[in-house]
Amino acid sequence: MKKSFSSRTGLIAILVIVVIVFLVLIKPSGNQIADQPTISPRDQIVTEAQQLVTQYDQAIQTEMQKGEVETSSDPSSGKEIFHFKGDSYGTIVTLYHDLNEKLQTLNEQYLALYIADVQPTPFPTRSTETENDDYYQELLEQYPNFFNQLLNDGPTVMIYDPDDGNYHQRLIGDAYAKSEIMTGAIETLHQAPQMAKIDQEAHMALIREILGNPDMHLTFQGIQGLANAPWINAALYADEMGATYWVAIDAGCLATIDPGLTSRVDVPAVDVKNMDDVRPIAEKFASVSSFRFDEMKNELLYEEGSKGDIYFFRWDSRNKDWSGTSWEMMPPFLQIGMSADGELVTYINTLDTYP
Repeated sequence: MKKSFSSRTGLIAILVIVVIVFLVLIKPSGNQIADQPTISPRDQIVTEAQQLVTQYDQAIQTEMQKGEVETSSDPSSGKEIFHFKGDSYGTIVTLYHDLNEKLQTLNEQYLALYIADVQPTPFPTRSTETENDDYYQELLEQYPNFFNQLLNDGPTVMIYDPDDGNYHQRLIGDAYAKSEIMTGAIETLHQAPQMAKIDQEAHMALIREILGNPDMHLTFQGIQGLANAPWINAALYADEMGATYWVAIDAGCLATIDPGLTSRVDVPAVDVKNMDDVRPIAEKFASVSSFRFDEMKNELLYEEGSKGDIYFFRWDSRNKDWSGTSWEMMPPFLQIGMSADGELVTYINTLDTYP
C-alpha cells in the first residue's frame, strides 16, 4: 500500500528543495564594468518575449477597433470574453500561432542558458522500483503547488487565445526554465528503472540486423509506451530520415517501425507487383524479425489488404481467449506493410511482447 503523503510532506518538501537547488541558485554572470550595467543574454530573451507579446496584444486591440468581434460572458467566472469573427479571426489566429512559435524558440534558448548556468542535479532514485514509483507519485502530487508558485513569482506574460476568447498566463524566463527542469527531472526519475534495463548498443544492433543495414545511423530518443500496448515500455530510436524504431524493453524485440514523414508511397506503375508476389517477402521479414512467428504462424488468424500502393499482411491472435488480461481489447498481433514494389513500409509486432 502506498505510504501516506500527509505524514511525509515536510520531509519530502525539504528533500525537493535540497535536491533541486538549481531552481533557486544562479551562478554569477561574470565581471561587469562599474556604473555600466549590462543586460545578460537571459534577460535579453525575457525582454524580447515580453516585446513580442506586447506587439501581439497591440494587434488585438487594433483588430477590436476595426474588425469583427463578438463579446460575451464567461459562464464560469463571469468575466467578459471576446471572439473574433470572419477575417478578423483568421488574422488573429495567424498572429497567435506565429507568436507561439517564436516564444517556443526563445524559451528553448533560455532553458539551454539556464541549465548551463545552474547545472541541475537529478532526483536520486530509490532502491526498489516500488519505492521509486511511490516517490514519483509524491512528486506528481506536489507539482501543482510548485507550478502555482511559479505563476505567482513569474516572470509571466498574459496571452490572448483566439479559440476560447480569454487571456491566459504563460511562464517565461526563470519560471519557464524551472518548470521544464522540474517536469524533466520527475520524468527522468520515473523512467530510471527502465533506463537501467536498456542496452542501447544491443538494441541498435538488433535493428540494423533485422533491417539488413549494418551502417544505419540511429539515435536514442527516449522511452514511450507502445501505441498498441501502452502498458509496455519501449526504447525509441530514430534514423537520419526521421523513421522511428521501437524496441520493447522487457521482451527485447523490435515492436514498431514508423516511417514518419517518409510514409507516403507512390510506386511507379512499371514496378508494381501483385499481392501474391509481395506476400512471400512479408512472410520472410516476419520470420526474421519475430522469434514467435514461425512456431505460431499456423495458429494465427491471417488477413491481408491494401491501401493505395501499400499492402498489409497481418497475423492475429484474437482467436485465443484473452479475457481478464491487458490484451482483451486488442490481442497480440504482427502486421507488416509493404510497398507494391516489395519494400518494407510499416511494422507492428506485439506478438513477441507478452510473457
